[in-house]
Amino acid sequence: MLHFALGKEFEDLGEHARAFDHVAAGSDLQRRSINYDNAAHIAEIDRIIPPRPGRGSHPVGPASRGADPVFVVGLPRTGTTLVERIIASHSAMISVGETGAFSVELRRAMKANPDGPELAAIGRRYVDRLWHPGCRPTVVSSTRPFRMISIVG
Repeated sequence: MLHFALGKEFEDLGEHARAFDHVAAGSDLQRRSINYDNAAHIAEIDRIIPPRPGRGSHPVGPASRGADPVFVVGLPRTGTTLVERIIASHSAMISVGETGAFSVELRRAMKANPDGPELAAIGRRYVDRLWHPGCRPTVVSSTRPFRMISIVG
């Protein structure tokens, strides 16, 4: 963190080359402290989204309830929280906010079938995890849509 603080101070002093050196050094230290395997991440995405003709939306059948949930997905800082709150403010809706339920179901399905998940089963279990007895349609938000791309399209 000291490198980042020094980078900010040198930037404020107009010494941009020194600021960059400190930010680069801080980033390098931070990168070394993170246990991240890029190849494993790419392999996981390739298992989730297997190559197939006509990539895009893949219907998984009707929901297991009478009213379908509303999904608000987008990248971080793109207004998904605002959209979710606007929709959830309607008396016919209830919000569960951001949830890790989809990731849990997807990982469970990938462990059970490493060649590719059974999409309809994932969808049913996911909706079941979110549903409340006597519930109105649910608003679900996510800023990690890449995890849903094979199912949502």
